[in-house]
Amino acid sequence: MRKKSIAAILPILLLSFQVQAQTPGSVKGSVTDSKKSAMPSVTVSLLHAADSSLVKTELTDAQGLFDIPVIKSGKYLLGYSLAGHEKAYSNSFEVADGQSVKIPEVQMQPQVTKLQGVVVTSKKPLIEVKADKTVFNVENSINATGSNAMELLQKSPGVLVDNNDNISMKGKTGVRIYVDGKMMQLDSKDLAAYLRSITSSDIESIEMISNPSAKYDASGNAGIINIKLKKNKKYGTNGSVNAGFTQGITPKGNGSLNLNYRNKKVNLFGNIGGNIGRFQNELYFYRKQKDTVYDQKTRMYTDNQSINAKVGADFFVNSKHTLGVMTNLNYNDNQWNSEGNTDIYEQNSGVFVKSLKAFNTIPGHRLNSNSNLNYRYADTSGREVNVDIDYGIFRGRGRSYQPNFYNDKNNNLLYSIINRNNTPTDINIFSVKADAEQRLGKGKLGYGVKGSFVTTKNSFEFFNDDAGGNPIKLPERSNRFKYKEHVYAAYLNYQRQLNEK
Repeated sequence: MRKKSIAAILPILLLSFQVQAQTPGSVKGSVTDSKKSAMPSVTVSLLHAADSSLVKTELTDAQGLFDIPVIKSGKYLLGYSLAGHEKAYSNSFEVADGQSVKIPEVQMQPQVTKLQGVVVTSKKPLIEVKADKTVFNVENSINATGSNAMELLQKSPGVLVDNNDNISMKGKTGVRIYVDGKMMQLDSKDLAAYLRSITSSDIESIEMISNPSAKYDASGNAGIINIKLKKNKKYGTNGSVNAGFTQGITPKGNGSLNLNYRNKKVNLFGNIGGNIGRFQNELYFYRKQKDTVYDQKTRMYTDNQSINAKVGADFFVNSKHTLGVMTNLNYNDNQWNSEGNTDIYEQNSGVFVKSLKAFNTIPGHRLNSNSNLNYRYADTSGREVNVDIDYGIFRGRGRSYQPNFYNDKNNNLLYSIINRNNTPTDINIFSVKADAEQRLGKGKLGYGVKGSFVTTKNSFEFFNDDAGGNPIKLPERSNRFKYKEHVYAAYLNYQRQLNEK
């Protein structure tokens, strides 16, 4: 039994070593002005040299320095931009796996404008640095075309998404993800599936808040990422249709339809969008451990289909009072598969011991729905009150089939280990909150209260197949639990700029 237990975890060990073996590279450099003084808050964009498509953005620090992580080797170039200055570009360069490339110092030149008439236009920069957050303005950016929310996070400054879809910001893990100010109560796997189902054409901006105020839920110390979805503000009836296509190893596509009607008394809006495609990776891994050699070749792919829908209305009672209602729905259907073969040898003699053919099939279905009733009061004195009542549900259905076959050199079966599991998850969330802000002296006073009620039900059922191929439940490894959480919170803060430096 001990021998079989060790063999059963072998595919997992091999996969975990592969993840650790990947070492990202980096691109470093500095930016100065025409007087050779350091320039902070310059947007530095890492671009593919072939087509100038965006890979990653970062901002220079107070010393004008930047350090951009590079996940994949390849040929790149850098773009530099800052309001009031001419755009600049580096020469193309190559980055190998794990290599750190130093780029020569770049000098930004002031923008020269010839006045032949006065035309006032307004366009948001790609990256905005504000007092309490950094904003990635996705709307109207060609770099966002054909992407989803997860891919946009990978391009956002200070944000890193690893191979297991864990999101970190400025080197800290445990980042909380919000969508339109609502925290997503999902684990990393379900959150990644949800973010991939949101098309870039539905996103207005992404806010990175490294030091959130007391207004936000006090969970995690790594900061908050808030994804703001578009909301049409034009009068009359209007809409848009968007479509995207990406060709990598396999094709992937997305599309969305947006409709909106607005007058002085009401705003009606709705949209629907979807994604479809296969994501594929191949793994080649050669490892020596003690007196044994493992030569692994694995192909992994995910078939993904998802749909998002949102409908809502805002009622403008008068210039100060607004009532709103909104419901959104997300459904994701995907299946992750892996097919691997590992040949096992004695290291000293090179004698073939056995081979492991490992397969894994994990289908998953996720339904996420949220409804919101809101009230907003705002007057000309700077006083603002917001009240939100939210109810959300999450339903996840997952199961796994993991057959492992051990064969001799003639491909005859020595023995097999077949594992299965079933992991349904149900989450219900109800919350009520009220926030207020008003001017006080030379600053702003903010205060609010919130109550949230969360019920989570999880089942973890594990099975082994018997000799006849029938799944037998393992009670000692299976578990069910129900978790209830009631949180009541209040906050008070005051913000004031002490000086302009």
